[in-house]
Amino acid sequence: MESQATTQYGFYDILYFLKRNYKYIILVTLLSVFIGALITLRTKPVFTSFSEIEIVEDDNSGFGKMSGFEAFVDQRSLSDKIRNIGLRPIAEKTIDKLIKPVNSVFLTKDNKLLYNYNYDKIDTLYFTYNGESKKIKINVTQGCGVLYEDVRVPLGIKKVDTNDVLVLSDNSLNNNFKISDTLIPDGEYHNGCDLPDFRQMYLLNTKKYKYFGLRKTFKNIITMFGLFPIIDKNDDFSRNESFSDGEIRFFVKKLQESLFIEPVKETSHLVITVKSFSPSEAADLANCVIDSYIEEEIKIANKRTSAQIKFLKKDIKLNSDILKEIEDKIQDFQQEEDILSVDGNVDEHVGQFLKLKSDRVTQKLKLKDLIYSKQIFEDEIIKQDIPKSYELSVKDTLRSLNINIELVNNRIENIAQEISSYQEFLDDLPRKTREFNNLKERKIEISTENIFLTEKLKNAELIYNSAQPGLTIRVDAKEDFERLKPSVFENLLLSFTVGIIIGILGLFTIEYFNNSIKTIEDLERYGLNVLAIIPSIGKKNKSTKGKNIERTLITREDPKSPISEAYRTLRTSIMYSSENKKDAKIVMVSSPGPGEGKTTTVANLAITYANLGKKTLLIDADLRKPVVDKVFDLKKVQGLTKYIVENINIKSIIQNSSIDNLDIVTSGVIPPNPSELLDSNKMRDLFDNIKLDYDIILIDTPPIIAVTDALIISKYVDNFILVCRSGQTQKGALDRSIKSLKLVGGKFDGAILNAISEGNNYGSSYYYNYYQYYYNEESN
Repeated sequence: MESQATTQYGFYDILYFLKRNYKYIILVTLLSVFIGALITLRTKPVFTSFSEIEIVEDDNSGFGKMSGFEAFVDQRSLSDKIRNIGLRPIAEKTIDKLIKPVNSVFLTKDNKLLYNYNYDKIDTLYFTYNGESKKIKINVTQGCGVLYEDVRVPLGIKKVDTNDVLVLSDNSLNNNFKISDTLIPDGEYHNGCDLPDFRQMYLLNTKKYKYFGLRKTFKNIITMFGLFPIIDKNDDFSRNESFSDGEIRFFVKKLQESLFIEPVKETSHLVITVKSFSPSEAADLANCVIDSYIEEEIKIANKRTSAQIKFLKKDIKLNSDILKEIEDKIQDFQQEEDILSVDGNVDEHVGQFLKLKSDRVTQKLKLKDLIYSKQIFEDEIIKQDIPKSYELSVKDTLRSLNINIELVNNRIENIAQEISSYQEFLDDLPRKTREFNNLKERKIEISTENIFLTEKLKNAELIYNSAQPGLTIRVDAKEDFERLKPSVFENLLLSFTVGIIIGILGLFTIEYFNNSIKTIEDLERYGLNVLAIIPSIGKKNKSTKGKNIERTLITREDPKSPISEAYRTLRTSIMYSSENKKDAKIVMVSSPGPGEGKTTTVANLAITYANLGKKTLLIDADLRKPVVDKVFDLKKVQGLTKYIVENINIKSIIQNSSIDNLDIVTSGVIPPNPSELLDSNKMRDLFDNIKLDYDIILIDTPPIIAVTDALIISKYVDNFILVCRSGQTQKGALDRSIKSLKLVGGKFDGAILNAISEGNNYGSSYYYNYYQYYYNEESN
């Protein structure tokens, strides 16, 4: 049961915490939403454009099946090709294209055609006139200025109307005007030489961002409509000189950060997405990246054959020189020995012998190519961190090469055996015939080798000239005007959520680290008996005389209020707690610190006793900052200090108040030594004498922590009541007060929790709410 009560209390305590602080939570939430809206308006919109390509893994040219070209087939896996697109070389190649100087043309409002060309060029410009497409061919020399004073003349536009619209089209060159070498710049120009020499792109910091809509309005507000302009980091968007190496590296990094490559599951397709502040720029960048990738793939493909072409050309040249030398020797030998040909059966054997020799040369060349290819793949297989798919492909190729090498070796051995049988026959021929046959044999060997190498060279050059990038563009990048970010709904929702969380956590943290007494339970943890809780007086009960709200005698001005009833509850609690004490008449009221309501409490408590018909005396023993005289509008001079210091009658310091049965002793003149006066014998005599004349004596004393006055008087009193103000009395001060009183042999007979507000917390406010409900019903 105890744990359940604790759980229920914790739940309602949280509810009352939210109820008490909901205005602050709403304020923080609104501030967070406002800041989120400002950030959203200040954030430049980001757009994306994507292109989809298909990667071709197989060698679709068929050259990989050519003998001797197995090593030049693209063995890279799909994952390798995917990775290559996002590598720095592709980004660098793209930036190199974009930073090159370009030509510019611009059509003014009065139909002048301005130009700025960096080199001579024959160009075609396209126009739209009232929805009709027109074009003109221009032959421009390097320079800048006005190309046509009125471009309508070369376009053949004769009839002119004020409503006619002539526009220079941006779809003029290569179906991709923005990344061509001629562009139409944004802005307003009146001189051709002012046209930009480089592309206007956000990526290159050569294009100024233009705000529009709510963002433009927001910028005008924060800049006071241009009175205090915002300076961007890169405010100089015009450029007449080339880019530095540092700028190029920065552009490459920006492009890589804005580039996203995502494979389509279970396909060889890739989606390449690029982000930019402009939809058109995002599309241009995506297309340019793909173009750069295609060029890089062709470059890689050509690199695989360029070394072989160079090697083949060198061997063919060497063999041609040797063949020329052999032919000269044959001619000289025929002239010297007078031999024209070999006749009869000898000629047939020699022809067959030379054919076998040619076949062996061909097979040896094939074997050489196979061994060379095998060496290349063996070098690949020992490389570190190669993809598993690529490793398996290389191993399959090596197995195929080993089989082919074994087959070619067998052919070479068979041919060698046949050559050996013919060699025995040729060895029996005359010397001249043998020497002549040897020369012809050597010529056939070199010729056969040269024919083989020439065929390989043709194939290699064909591969080089027809190299394919290994991809197909399935979807071209187009402008997409849907923003990627910022998302207004998501940002505002996030701001709203963050505002609520920060508001609740912030206030909870403040509440958690607030070391003050707030609830009845806080007092009970220190072993104090709570005699009553006093609601906060509030603005409704402010004195009509303009007195301080904390000094209001609420029990006199509004005796039926819940606060007055709380003081009557306090009176009752004190009376019943004193039943076991014989002649318990003296009650002292104090507090741990100043400003906690002890004087207001003791004054209203005195009135409740007087209203009960009890003869009541209120003594202001606060000789530091006395205020009882101000509360009851009495004279302070004729008071307690005068009685202690001078030899006067006790009755001379007792003043009658405007309330029946209530007498008051003010503090008197503030002395330099209050503690010594309160600890005098005259003070003891005072209490002994007045106890005979009054039913109840209430004493107001200084705060316990500040001075020792209350501890000194505690030895004269029957009940010591401590006033604690909710949300103000510190737990450390309360603990110190209890320990200080214990050191002088006393203890508190009860405590009062003062100034409880309606929404303070669940544990204390129910009292306030119940009395408010009851007395409101009664008044109605």
